[in-house]
Amino acid sequence: MNLFIKKWLSSIRKYFFFYRDGFYELPYVANSPEMTVKSFSSMPFVKNYEKRNYFTINNLFLDGEGHYQKLEDGLWLIMSNMEVKKNLSFVLHYIYGVPSDYHFLTLYINKGQKTVNLPTIHFDIENQDRSWTLFKAGSKSLNTHFKGQKSIFFTIYFSDEWMRNNIMTNGIFKNKTLEEFFNSSNECLFLPNFLENKKEVYENLVTSILDKDENGVKSVLTLKKNTLDIISTFIEKLEDKSVYKANSNLSEKDLRRIKKAEYILSDSIFTKFPSIDYISKEIGMSQTKLKTDFKEVYGSTLYQYYCTKQMGFAKQMLEKEKITVKEVSYTLGYNNPSKFTAAFKKIYGRLPSET
Repeated sequence: MNLFIKKWLSSIRKYFFFYRDGFYELPYVANSPEMTVKSFSSMPFVKNYEKRNYFTINNLFLDGEGHYQKLEDGLWLIMSNMEVKKNLSFVLHYIYGVPSDYHFLTLYINKGQKTVNLPTIHFDIENQDRSWTLFKAGSKSLNTHFKGQKSIFFTIYFSDEWMRNNIMTNGIFKNKTLEEFFNSSNECLFLPNFLENKKEVYENLVTSILDKDENGVKSVLTLKKNTLDIISTFIEKLEDKSVYKANSNLSEKDLRRIKKAEYILSDSIFTKFPSIDYISKEIGMSQTKLKTDFKEVYGSTLYQYYCTKQMGFAKQMLEKEKITVKEVSYTLGYNNPSKFTAAFKKIYGRLPSET
């Protein structure tokens, strides 16, 4: 394996942090989780502590750490906690002649917070970005991240054999949506804004992988249980008809643009809705294609997506003490509280005063 990684590094080194479409690209080998760890650990300014199964990185582009663990044959978990210093895309590479039979399920959590300043109180509210993406083995995954983002990534790797033995045949994990996905030509299955109200699911995973001594994770069995729990939660969510499931086949360039459009919307939560004309010019895409591609990826129009995220922040604020509906409405840019009340009720089915 080390020989393959060395040859790959020799051929790819000049492309490290190649700049394209407004993002620096960071390539790594994705044939297997072992090769992913090896290739990432071989990059500049990365220190790998193999005995304890973790690595650190601090350079012009990233600052953070990662933890990895083999749970059993065909099942791995990698968790990374990173701050992005430049607009960055992770690009998957596959070494020819080396088996590539690991599918992977990635949970992305944006840890960013927004500060709310009111006359009587100041507080931070959590970002609502939590999404799942399931990738088939050999797929060309695109992970696009923006300067200043602080994020946690959980990636569960499972081999084709492990999937056949556990997911496709096990009554607990067996799922029609999964079967249809793996029998289709689509490379990925995307669930935006997932696990909004189930933080304990991934918090248990964080606790168990960070519970280490000098020999690594103290209880691999506990970590394995928590990993299977989160796979089970994901599969259960696939049965929820209210959850949008995207099977996007957009090009890398178009997907980057749509991710940038989503970033612009999320960054405008406490201001007015940015016009579609403005967004289309910012990302270099026609208004028609922007609206079509955005709905394909996120399952709603740009304005619906913006309103849903905005009301998510409103709900968090209303759950704080000593904050009025009027204060929340003005904070979110509503000059008329009655319009805010109508928007909130449309999303949550109740008045904001009832939160």
